[in-house]
Amino acid sequence: MDVALMTFSKLLSIPPGSLGALVDVNLCFLVSRFGGELRSLAINTPITAFQMAPRLRCVTLSSMYHDGGAVDLQCLRLPWPQLTTLKLYDMELAPDCCIAILRACVALESCSISVAFIFNPAINEIHARAEPAVILPALHTLYLSGDILHAPFLAAFHLPSLRFLELSGDHIERWSVGILTPILTPTAHTLQVLSIGETTPYISFNGDTPDQDVHALLELLPHLTVCLVKTAVCWKRSALNAIRDGKCGVRLETLRIGELYTEELLDFAEGRLRAARESAGAISVVTVLHGMYEPPLWNDSETARVQALYKAGVTIYFDLDSTYDIESSGSDSLSDETSESEGSD
Repeated sequence: MDVALMTFSKLLSIPPGSLGALVDVNLCFLVSRFGGELRSLAINTPITAFQMAPRLRCVTLSSMYHDGGAVDLQCLRLPWPQLTTLKLYDMELAPDCCIAILRACVALESCSISVAFIFNPAINEIHARAEPAVILPALHTLYLSGDILHAPFLAAFHLPSLRFLELSGDHIERWSVGILTPILTPTAHTLQVLSIGETTPYISFNGDTPDQDVHALLELLPHLTVCLVKTAVCWKRSALNAIRDGKCGVRLETLRIGELYTEELLDFAEGRLRAARESAGAISVVTVLHGMYEPPLWNDSETARVQALYKAGVTIYFDLDSTYDIESSGSDSLSDETSESEGSD
């Protein structure tokens, strides 16, 4: 169910309990740049049409044309505890409002948040709490972008079942494992896919020693099978050597690395294949996603090495190569694991 501009007034006239068959709803708050009735209606008027919708599971909320006023989502009388999928994007929210909604969505399995916060003292209150503010025991897929990525909010999450995590944001200038640790530590034995999005302009791996932070990241996540850093980052030789030799990231099956010279790239792929063979399966073979904008022009010797790698099960993809789909790859691995767990019951 998509709710367009002129339907908000109709929603106000729908009594609770009238949408019993509703499963999925997409609400867009249209906030006038000049104030007036639409703004008042969208932000301040309680909407109770969805209050008793026992089949409702998926909710998407967004806004358009906001002019500095936060959307108060608590005006929506939604059955938050029964939702399994929630998407919040392109809107301004008060942090305490966002956190309150997430805390109420105790059954969430998939969540996507891309919002701008209007900051207030709540951000410091959340950071000071001894217990996690947001506990989502069933959440397996999480996409975060925007102000939710500030460290205090990352520290508020406790996600013991998380398997797929994607982080991105244009405003972020520096990253480190220290910032990510609060949200990653509780997921250490479940997280399989970690993606740091292309919109992140720069990643700092522990100042002048990026290899130390790469080691820390992979050691923190021993079950990680897909690691994508989709931005410019300097991978030191020692870090690549550790991954190549299986000293960290032993379960990695897909790795997106920054720009390397052809010789370095082939040495890495061949070394990881050798480590996998010598470990008799204890170390995974890695599919390499490379940070080049287009495939290099291989010479005859390099072509022969690439072909040998391909025959051995190692594939190298480049950023403009659309044959590799990380979304479906991650989804397939989650589906496979879910099927196996269901079959074992």
